[in-house]
Amino acid sequence: MKFVSSLFLFCALTTFFAMGADSATPPFIILKLDDVSSPTPAWERTLKFLEEKGIKSALGIVAASLERKNSTYHDWLKELQAKGLVEFWNHGLDHKQWKEGDKDVSEFKGTTYEHQKEHFERAQQLSKELLGQPFSAFGAPFNETDDATKKVLSENPDLKVWLYGKPIEILSGVIVIDRTPLNIENPTFVPNLERVKKSYESRDTKRDIFVMQGHPNAWNDERFADFVKIVEYLQEQGVIFTTPSQYYQHRQSLKEKAGQASLP
Repeated sequence: MKFVSSLFLFCALTTFFAMGADSATPPFIILKLDDVSSPTPAWERTLKFLEEKGIKSALGIVAASLERKNSTYHDWLKELQAKGLVEFWNHGLDHKQWKEGDKDVSEFKGTTYEHQKEHFERAQQLSKELLGQPFSAFGAPFNETDDATKKVLSENPDLKVWLYGKPIEILSGVIVIDRTPLNIENPTFVPNLERVKKSYESRDTKRDIFVMQGHPNAWNDERFADFVKIVEYLQEQGVIFTTPSQYYQHRQSLKEKAGQASLP
């Protein structure tokens, strides 16, 4: 009932697209880069490019990877964290998908509340143990969720941003950012510059935030080159690359200023 009873707070805390952006204001962009589980050459190349550009990004960790005794991987994550350009987010514990009879089931869709609670909380704890803090943002594997997911997320005080939640979702104190046509890849795994240009030019200019998903580990040389072109195009448009937590802080600041302006 918590997520239902917070309807009135939703307008102040989670309505992410109605905060006065206009056509002259470049939007915020979160680069939602999925499926971190080891420091592969593809990840190294992508993050080196973004670091050279001074661009922030958000990396979804499959949290079971944090349980492995792999000091090279763990040190790599800590080094990225220390640089301040990357935010890690909860991309599930195992990122599994399977069949139960004719039913498609995944980690956060079609499973029990208990299953989802255990997986979400275990991922949060692993982040706290290795990286010093729980994840502040969540994005489901395969972007698949159900009512049990909403309940699990509503019960966690550390969660601030839900990446690719549905726009009708209501969670007190959590910014829910839905998916739009403005994306890195189309189809999945294939960066598509022309689609990005078309989607950016036709975007809702009243909206101030867009989350663009990509899977660097699936990019060959040609796909990576197209990703570079996409980032350079977005830079030319003057967008503001940010992380989930920094966007949350930005929205909180706007909320506080609005409250102060209404005082006598």
